[in-house]
Amino acid sequence: MKRLGAALLVCLMLSGCSWKDAGDLSAVTAGAISKQGQRYALTAELAVPKADSAVPESKQVSGSAQTMEQAIDDTGAGLDTQLYWSHARVLFFDDSVMESGIRSCVRQLHADSAVRPSVRLCVVRDASADEIFSCASISGEPIGFSVGDSLSYAVQQSQMPDMPLYRVYNALETQGMDPVLPAVSIEGEQAQLDGCALFSGETCTGWLNQEQTAVLALLLHSGEQATLYDDGEPLVLREMRVQLVQNQEAWDIRLRAEAACDRENQTQRAARVTQEQCTRVIERLKQADCDALGIGRLSGQAWRTVPVNVSVTMTAAQSTEGGNQ
Repeated sequence: MKRLGAALLVCLMLSGCSWKDAGDLSAVTAGAISKQGQRYALTAELAVPKADSAVPESKQVSGSAQTMEQAIDDTGAGLDTQLYWSHARVLFFDDSVMESGIRSCVRQLHADSAVRPSVRLCVVRDASADEIFSCASISGEPIGFSVGDSLSYAVQQSQMPDMPLYRVYNALETQGMDPVLPAVSIEGEQAQLDGCALFSGETCTGWLNQEQTAVLALLLHSGEQATLYDDGEPLVLREMRVQLVQNQEAWDIRLRAEAACDRENQTQRAARVTQEQCTRVIERLKQADCDALGIGRLSGQAWRTVPVNVSVTMTAAQSTEGGNQ
């Protein structure tokens, strides 16, 4: 696979190595983090080039320590190759990390120069984080690449919020703003995207399913277009604009978008459906005390006490793709 060769080329350019040293480099595609008592258990997936194939193999190495920096060092200890964490696409957490709060782990990862700030964080639901590496990839490539690609596409399509390490760190360190983390679950031998985890501060307080997560991603304006569902029918939105406006004692969320509709009554229905779904998701956020929109940060008030109203202005975009024909 060309992406692995490109990753190794960057490593060589940055480190001043020559191509004859390439065998000493191992690109980490993903990491799985659990807690065992007071220790972090870390499993890294490595992409291993194959001489007779463009698709690399994968292997896993593990380590554990009381800090994330030590766990990263321990994971690479005793190997003949040097691990390059800066190419990891995803870092997976599980319940064992979330039970004690994610702030300490996120802080340590953010402070570690080995970890790229733009690496995406993700939660593994109802399984140990390292079980993700037992899943089969549809393309046969390492699961870190596969899930990383799925997350990137879902973010572009506003099906998942974009939550890289630096953004989660900033949310945790900003009063009046809470993170959300994309989630994956394991079905049979496959890993699949499965909604998102809601946080109040550093504590997980609830979950959204896939359709609710798409609505939240729309409100967070994560992607280039969005797809909501109206009685099972896809409703494709483009040119989205989301504005938070303080209105006396309340906050207004004003959403503008183009809907892939042909008729005026379809556009009106699209606006109504979008407004209803956004309102329900905001109520779900309030129930979980998850201020993912940062309204508390803007208003200085407690999130749960601030009335929030949603208004939607929808215009028709002539299209046959995904519209209600």
